[in-house]
Amino acid sequence: MNQLVYNGKTFYQKDIFSGNVHIAMSLRSSSLEVNTLSAEARDPDGVFIGFARNTPLKWIYNGAQRGIFYLQEVERVGPNRYSLYATSAIGILTEGQHYGGIYTGQTAQEVIASICGTVPFSIQNKYADVKLYGWLPVATQRDNLVQVLIAIGAWIKTDLDGVLRIESLWDGISGNINEDYMLVGAKAPETAKITQVVVTEHQYVEGGEETKLFEGTAQQGDIITFNSPMYEL
Repeated sequence: MNQLVYNGKTFYQKDIFSGNVHIAMSLRSSSLEVNTLSAEARDPDGVFIGFARNTPLKWIYNGAQRGIFYLQEVERVGPNRYSLYATSAIGILTEGQHYGGIYTGQTAQEVIASICGTVPFSIQNKYADVKLYGWLPVATQRDNLVQVLIAIGAWIKTDLDGVLRIESLWDGISGNINEDYMLVGAKAPETAKITQVVVTEHQYVEGGEETKLFEGTAQQGDIITFNSPMYEL
């Protein structure tokens, strides 16, 4: 039994004509996939009229909350019928911009907070105080969050309450596949163990050349961006 909750109103199974939920969790921090929910629902009260983007939309299945999505698009397709499209918190970060900067020992907690903005997150204690050094470009919030996750070796998932949770991968065994369930011709390749990891650290120092970053007249509130770090900026 599916239910949708928006702005305090519950849409029961009888009010939902159709729906589709896409939920994915990548094992790599370099790939943050967006969870999505699309549905068509009956709304005689017009609560979806004049909707605000990024307003929470709860999905409940068999009495248990399965996730919180953030409404992105609403289209009226009938007298009281509306087509809805919502994404997870990662979807919000995909559209938002982060202005980056050069970091000289700020903690992961501080940097991630500046990237996520109003999107709620929690971070495992062992990662919170990791100090970060280096440069983040002007990019989407999602792309810069990916860079931080790679730097600290963490993984991310979205909780059922919509909060991003940054933690380490579980190292346990999730299940065993017996031979009875293996198809004829199945292969289990053996791979060589990693014996060495080489890390190259980039350092930015003052050079002898002068670069003109902006020419013209700037007004209050203007943001000037450039493609690489500049000394003392």
